[in-house]
Amino acid sequence: MATININNTEEESKKLSNEQTYDSALTTMITRLGNYVIPLVNEAFGENYDDQALVILRNNKHVLLQLDESHPRRDSDAYIEMLGNTKSSASKFYLFECESAYDNTIFVRIAEYDSAVALENIKVIGDEIIISHPNSAIIFLHPNSSIPKKMKMTHRGPNGEEMTYHTPTMTIEDYDVETIFKKKLLILLPFYLFKFSRRFNQMEADAEKRKELEKALTDINLRLEKLAENGEINAYQKVTTQNLILRVSQRLLLKYENTKREVENIMTGHVLRTYADDLLEQGIEQGNEEATQLINFLWKNGRGADAEKAETDKSYLKKLLEQFKTGTLTTS
Repeated sequence: MATININNTEEESKKLSNEQTYDSALTTMITRLGNYVIPLVNEAFGENYDDQALVILRNNKHVLLQLDESHPRRDSDAYIEMLGNTKSSASKFYLFECESAYDNTIFVRIAEYDSAVALENIKVIGDEIIISHPNSAIIFLHPNSSIPKKMKMTHRGPNGEEMTYHTPTMTIEDYDVETIFKKKLLILLPFYLFKFSRRFNQMEADAEKRKELEKALTDINLRLEKLAENGEINAYQKVTTQNLILRVSQRLLLKYENTKREVENIMTGHVLRTYADDLLEQGIEQGNEEATQLINFLWKNGRGADAEKAETDKSYLKKLLEQFKTGTLTTS
């Protein structure tokens, strides 16, 4: 398993927009599931890290310098440092952005993040200033044939000198279930439903067309369970991944009630929810079962916000459990 060292933590907003929900899902996967990061870095940048590589979360809050002398702060979705497991390995820095839709402004933002990180890590050696840029990549969610495979970034000096590098892109549409599991890109699973976004209108009106989606989600859950059984991932990793698939789908399918309901039924049938990370680690079976039943009840009865709050707020979970046990928990 990879070693993960958390240098910064960030509270999740209680009320998230669409974009924030997707950004939060990526951030959660990277901050909580360190070894999920390694295959992503290998895929995006053609690296060859093994599962013993050290993943270090860096501060993703960057201060930007503007012409009007203001100093706005921007938060990148993920900024990490990685170190291989050999003595000759040097630290390398990677920055990821998750975008639901494609437009040219994302490349401007990436350039801003790159420059901010480079200035944060600036080195002065004698009369030389060394400005090192991170490796950056963008994960696009909605299908779009206009998305380039990479974006060329060129810095031009005062005498015409140029330094050029590329920002690679990844699109969810390019990855089917088989490829995701073969390459161990489990970090992409919460966004898998975006592959079907062009067909949501058809699926909403036709139960037969929703069967493809049902088949894919069932396949994903069975594969996750097999990985857990084989010890390739642990129970917490499986649970967190399934939770995030459900959370992202809730936001993505807001306008598609029939499709959303079917996805909820599939996912809540597989998702094991617990009242705290330490509960999972301790293996308290009774607590796990009660919490699972409660959270499933909340999701199925339109109380998704309460379900999400119960995941991180022990006192709130305890309160809901008491109501659930006594039959006084309402459905709205």
